[in-house]
Amino acid sequence: IPESQTGNETDLSTIGAIIGFATMMLMDVALG
Repeated sequence: IPESQTGNETDLSTIGAIIGFATMMLMDVALG
């Protein structure tokens, strides 16, 4: 089902963006 695949891709993209943002924040704190 294409809709399910699209939903999964969206979830992965969202999770990836959140992890990336969290990583940047942690690095900023660590380097700060």
